Amino acid sequence: MTRIAIGVCTFRRPGLAETLASLSALDWPEGLRGEIIVADNDETPSAEALVARYAETAPLPVQYIHAPARNISVARNAVLEAAAERDMALLAFLDDDETVAPNWIAALWAARLQTGAEAVLGPVRAHHAPDAPGWMREGAIHDTRPVFLPGGAIKSGYTCNVLLDLAAPRRGRAALRSGARPIGRRGHRLFLRPCCGRAAGSAMPPRPGPARRCPPTAPACPGS
Repeated sequence: MTRIAIGVCTFRRPGLAETLASLSALDWPEGLRGEIIVADNDETPSAEALVARYAETAPLPVQYIHAPARNISVARNAVLEAAAERDMALLAFLDDDETVAPNWIAALWAARLQTGAEAVLGPVRAHHAPDAPGWMREGAIHDTRPVFLPGGAIKSGYTCNVLLDLAAPRRGRAALRSGARPIGRRGHRLFLRPCCGRAAGSAMPPRPGPARRCPPTAPACPGS
């Protein structure tokens, strides 16, 4: 039996309930067993009650971690440490503003089996409200995809849709530098570089990834 932890880092986002609900509907391939780890990055444990309610009926074991600091690196490191302590073989990361299809884990797992990659990175497509500006959809500015080299190999990617082999030598228990300031979206790549090593160690599943819930309204495009 291969054990996979699903890590979700959160900060004052009520929509976390939708993210967790989508995890309840996952179809698990034979031979896999999952657990959920939620790291709350708020100074106060604001997500604890929500996660506790979800855990009462969740189909998977759920662990809540209070990782305060308003620094996403602190939360991600807390998930890494918890997964290692629970002797998980693999770790999948998902953002708290995303929902997944039932085949999400199966697609990441299939890509890993096919390629033998130590990290499988996938895209995230944005789901915009009906009143979102057209340029936002056309430009796909809230979508994320791995960064590819000219030959088609993956150079780096983001932690909003990734499966990591926790036993990979190159991962080396890499941790994000938590510094004085939050490192934001750039930290996603900083996290994956030491974990993935050379590009040959990563792969991308062929199927669509999670959907990101975007705010119902947005400011006008600069310069428009």
